Amino acid sequence: MQEQYHQSFEGGDNLPDQRHDHHREPKIPPRRPVKTYLIAVALLIIALIIVSAVQDKQDETDNTVTIADGNDEIVVTINDGTEEVRFDLSDFHDGSDLSAFEDLDEAGLIVNSAQGKPTSGDGSESLVSTVVPAADENMVYFATKSSDDELLETFVGIYHYNTVSNRWQRIYKTTYGITDESKPFLRVLARSGEQLVLLKDAGGTSDVCRNLWLAGDVDGSELLLLDLNDPYSGFSQFSLPETFRQQAEAEVAACEAKL
Repeated sequence: MQEQYHQSFEGGDNLPDQRHDHHREPKIPPRRPVKTYLIAVALLIIALIIVSAVQDKQDETDNTVTIADGNDEIVVTINDGTEEVRFDLSDFHDGSDLSAFEDLDEAGLIVNSAQGKPTSGDGSESLVSTVVPAADENMVYFATKSSDDELLETFVGIYHYNTVSNRWQRIYKTTYGITDESKPFLRVLARSGEQLVLLKDAGGTSDVCRNLWLAGDVDGSELLLLDLNDPYSGFSQFSLPETFRQQAEAEVAACEAKL
């Protein structure tokens, strides 16, 4: 609400002085407070600049992550520019390496043969680490890739797979271009509620102590979130929580110490 300014002008005796009326100077109203007015305008301009700067800062921080830790529960709030997604790490399910997936060969055979693709070699989709448990019993999520060096592109898919019935559903697919510098594909790293944590992996590394959680720091790679309720709505960027980073760095250090 704007403040209302009231001006009051004090005068002397309002009754005319008959004796000196012909000698009196006409009364001149006091000037308006020009300086106060200019200061008010200047403050308004400064306020508009500050508001604009804050808005620009908010625009720059879209798709960022803030972390609150309390009551034995870590909640990551992701602002993707349109809504906030509560990513509850207390309901977090990490993925396991392909070597621990007992249905690896069978899943690859079924996914490829059902689509009329070769079950191995060129043109086939190969599973990539890691395999992540779904909310339903006997269900998992995993990603596949299939590179075509002639077309210079890699097909990637994300699947929801039943380890008992072998029924599957592809919930997402896309293709990435291949360059001399990178050969990107997707990995499923974890699940929390209705969100999958993905790594868009630029590839091209054979470091035996490589940690996938830290791989998002490498140029061309990034950590992403996929909404299972609307997989094609677009990814949100995921900044690695500090607790995850510390654990991953410790694992890398332990691995390198054994080399």
